Amino acid sequence: GFRYELGRFLPAALPELGLFDGGVVELDLGDSQEIGFGAGALPDPFDYDFSSEDPALFVYHALRFGELEEFRFTWAYQKTWHEGSPDRDLVLGVLDWRPLDAWSVHASVWADYYGSDADLKSSGFELTEAQLSTSYRLDADTGFGAGYSSIRWPELERQEF
Repeated sequence: GFRYELGRFLPAALPELGLFDGGVVELDLGDSQEIGFGAGALPDPFDYDFSSEDPALFVYHALRFGELEEFRFTWAYQKTWHEGSPDRDLVLGVLDWRPLDAWSVHASVWADYYGSDADLKSSGFELTEAQLSTSYRLDADTGFGAGYSSIRWPELERQEF
């Protein structure tokens, strides 16, 4: 199938990329694969108006496995600019697994690429974020979960939170 999103939203396939002003086009390729492409801008976290200071593009490819597609792996590449200058090259991998109806696992790994023009970081890739979480539902109202995260702040021109 074909799906699109327009406006200000968290991309349905990759909410990890954060709030986005623009559009996303997603295409189901069959064989449990989908691809998507997004173009727009990253909104200013302190202003509700649309801003074109931080244009962004991303592309992703998702693979689903299992009889009920209970396993999903998605990789993505995002390129951003700040006021016309290249800002961020991000590679992202996301894993979702639901081995049982009551049990789920989510993991993501973020790596930023820095060129020789980076001020604070060495050139090359740096693991900037890793997250792992699992949850188990005992019933419709009760469950428990555990998580781990590691964050190294990326070098960005854009002002984040």
